[in-house]
Amino acid sequence: MGDNQREDVGGGNSDWMSRLPEELLDVPLWNLAIPGSHDSMSFCLDMSSPVLKSEPWLLRLTDRLFPCLTRPCIYRWSTTQQSVLWYQCELGIRYLDLRIARKPAGGSSLFFAHGIYTLMSVKEALEELASWLDAHPKEVIIISCSHFESLTDEDHVQLVDFILSLFSTKLCLSQDTPTLHSCWSGGQQVILSYDDLQMECQHRQLWPKIPYWYADSPDPKEVIAYLEEKKSQGRPGPRQGWTWRSGWPWWSRSTVITSSWGSRRPLRARWTNNRFSFRTLVRETLLIVRILECHPDRKKAVHQPLEVLQPHPALVARVVQLDQPTAAQQSRRRVE
Repeated sequence: MGDNQREDVGGGNSDWMSRLPEELLDVPLWNLAIPGSHDSMSFCLDMSSPVLKSEPWLLRLTDRLFPCLTRPCIYRWSTTQQSVLWYQCELGIRYLDLRIARKPAGGSSLFFAHGIYTLMSVKEALEELASWLDAHPKEVIIISCSHFESLTDEDHVQLVDFILSLFSTKLCLSQDTPTLHSCWSGGQQVILSYDDLQMECQHRQLWPKIPYWYADSPDPKEVIAYLEEKKSQGRPGPRQGWTWRSGWPWWSRSTVITSSWGSRRPLRARWTNNRFSFRTLVRETLLIVRILECHPDRKKAVHQPLEVLQPHPALVARVVQLDQPTAAQQSRRRVE
């Protein structure tokens, strides 16, 4: 597929990082608005696989007794994405939520899971990402590896060895404060969060896990107040500026979640929908705008992090636009 075709596929978002204004190239990445996808691998769930052992016992029992009824429901509810990883990246997604698991009868391969297991293996998915990164040398992605359903210590060792071998010098070291300039100069394109303390401590290429804060309210103002309270308690993690995210329930088949990836203005909205429609796009886009308008620092904020899940070019573009200088800022710079 040629470059022009890829540009069309991604709605113009496939290389958005390389087109950011010069003044943002030395800003820590966690101060940028970065679009991400929730349960990124749920586009290839295997309806024939059993329910995860970590799911409630009643659900597992129902699955054993009535799989023909249970599996379709779980499949429909658990599918939050419809696009393969390279296509998500083409759309502009730069944060990937990878929940890794070992199937009860999956052999030596590891897979992903969300309620049930995926068809695509971890090896296949990460190799696909590596190929995409080779074709987009100025784009940086954040990969969050977590959950690790039924993985053994040996599984962790083999998985990390594979990751280090595959991405090699593309991995940003966890001691660094990555900016786009620093990543470009070092040929680094991957920030990899690994939710296992033992492995993280052994490899400086692995970043700490990303804490999850859940704001149990559908009201934007309550969510913002919750996030501001959490922010006032200090940053999580071993050092200033580390990442965090928080959830926001949405009582429909669409899911909107607010979160922040270590930003000074901790507001990010994530958008997911099992079946995309124009009506849903309009409703959710208006909701995201409402969230931003409710934020007390909206007029002062230079960057307003917003994460959109179940990517669509129009929604991803809204996130990327948040990194662009406002008309007032551009006017000020011209005067100066």
